[in-house]
Amino acid sequence: MSAVPSPHAAPKALLFDVNETLISLQPLADAMVQVGLKADLLELWFAKVLRDGIAGAAAGSLASFKDIGVYHTKLLLAAAKPAVNDHTEAAETVLAAFNRVDLYDDVAPALAEIRACNMKVATMTNGSVDITKGALQKGRLDPYVHVNKMMDVTQAGTWKPHAKCYHFAAQQLGLEPSEVMLVAVHPWDCNGAMQAGLQAAYLDRNSIPFPPFFTQPTLTSTSMSDLVDQLQHMQRSSKKRGPDDADPYKSLDWVK
Repeated sequence: MSAVPSPHAAPKALLFDVNETLISLQPLADAMVQVGLKADLLELWFAKVLRDGIAGAAAGSLASFKDIGVYHTKLLLAAAKPAVNDHTEAAETVLAAFNRVDLYDDVAPALAEIRACNMKVATMTNGSVDITKGALQKGRLDPYVHVNKMMDVTQAGTWKPHAKCYHFAAQQLGLEPSEVMLVAVHPWDCNGAMQAGLQAAYLDRNSIPFPPFFTQPTLTSTSMSDLVDQLQHMQRSSKKRGPDDADPYKSLDWVK
C-alpha cells in the first residue's frame, strides 16, 4: 500500500480522469511519427493542449480538445517541416489516433472490483465522451454496465480543474462533492477536485512525487489494484467507525 490509510469516510463514487489515467496515449505518439514528427513531442503537445484549454476556461471561453489539438499539431509541423504537404490532414491523422487508444491493463479488473464494492463509477474528461466509450468497448467493457456516468467538459461548460466540472459530476451522480473521489494521474486535477470539496486519489503511474504546493490528495496509489486495496480498507474503517464517527461534529448538531 502506497499511503497511510485515510481517516476520511469511504467515497460512494469514483470519478475517473481518462487521458493517461485510464488510457495510454501511445497511439498518438505513433501517429506523430507517421506524419514526420518525433514521438517524444507528445508530452509537450499534450501539455500545450491542456494549457490552452484550461487558460481559455479560466477566462470564460470554451474550446474543444480536438480544435486545440489540431492547432498545436500544425504548429509542430510548421516548426519541424516534415515531408508532408497537407498540415491539416496530418493534424487530423494525429487526433484520429484517439480512436485507437487502449485501456491500461490494470483498469478492467479494477473497475470490476470497484463495482463489487458497491461504489458508483464515473468518468470526466477534458476530451470527449466518445473516446472514453470507444476505449471501454475496446477493453471489452460495456460502457453502460461498468460505468454509471460518462461525462466531458462540454457538458459541464468548462475545463477541469474548474470547480464547476467537479460539482457538475457530483450532481449528475446524485451525491455531495465529499462523497465523490476523483482518480487522476495529474496532480493539478487532484488539487482541483480537493479544492472543490471532493476527495482525490493520486494515481502515481510514473513515480512522480505529488507537488507540495498543492492540497494533498486523500490517497496516493501506484496502480489501480493498489487503489482498490486502499478503497476497501477505507470501507472497512468507515464501517468500524460508523456514520457518526465519520463526522466528529455531527453529534453536536443540536447545539445550533
